[in-house]
Amino acid sequence: RSNLCGTLKVGGGSPWIAAVDRAVYTVRRLTPTECERLQAFPDGWTDISGCDVDAVTSRVASALKYSPGSRSYDLLKKKVASWSRKTPDSPRYKAIGNSMTTYVVNVIGRRIQAYDELHYDEVGTTEAM
Repeated sequence: RSNLCGTLKVGGGSPWIAAVDRAVYTVRRLTPTECERLQAFPDGWTDISGCDVDAVTSRVASALKYSPGSRSYDLLKKKVASWSRKTPDSPRYKAIGNSMTTYVVNVIGRRIQAYDELHYDEVGTTEAM
C-alpha cells in the first residue's frame, strides 16, 4: 500500500480521486456526501429532496429579485420542484464548491475577534499605540 497516491482534482467538473496501485490506474469520483464531509458539512447538507417547494422558491426568488408570476419565477419553481424529488449531483457539487469550509471560517472569525479585543476599546475606536 505504500505506492498508493491520492490526488484531488477540482475545477470544471466533479472532483475525483486518482489512486495508483502498481501498474493499475483507477479513477473514482467523489460523491456529494464525501465532498460535504471534506467541507465539514453534515451529510446531506446540499440535498434539498423533500423540501417545501414554495418556501425554497420564495427565498431563492427573493434573493435573485424575481417577482412572483414572472417567467423566471415560474422556471425556478419548476426546477426546485424537480430537485425536491431527487437533487441532481451537479448543483450539489456547485453549492459545495462555492462554499467555505466551516472550520476555516471559524478560525478566521476567532482571529478577527482576538485582534479587535486587542486593538479596539469598548466604543470601537482605535487605542493609542
